[in-house]
Amino acid sequence: MTTAEKVHQDAVAGPKVTVVTVSGDRQHGKTHILLDLVAGEIRRGRFVLYETSDWPVAQEHHRNLVDIHLMPGIDVLERVRRSANDLSVRHRSGGRVQFLSIGRTRSGAHYRADTYVFDDVPVPRELLYGPPARIYHAPRADDRLFW
Repeated sequence: MTTAEKVHQDAVAGPKVTVVTVSGDRQHGKTHILLDLVAGEIRRGRFVLYETSDWPVAQEHHRNLVDIHLMPGIDVLERVRRSANDLSVRHRSGGRVQFLSIGRTRSGAHYRADTYVFDDVPVPRELLYGPPARIYHAPRADDRLFW
């Protein structure tokens, strides 16, 4: 089967992934929305990969998720890791989130997850044709197509 035939077959079969783009101007809450979505996904027992532009940003988002978006008394966390190579949270539901950054760790496309979140980084094209998944993408305000 040629590549063109594979693409046509994929188009006929329908999308394998759901892509949601969260757009807005700078400082208008895109990351806040994404972290709320991550909290909901791990409460449902899903595995989430959250990729950001650099490691300090990943550390800040990890801290915000644990301290602000997950509710004490409702969200019982089994494990919270904040080491130099592992920023992750495991929820009592079995859900977990792993934070990655460009340049420091492998891209999210190298891992298999239920949900991918790309905050200020491009979505790897290979994920668009991979196994079924949800992808949430918040491009930089200056990378948007329309103003």
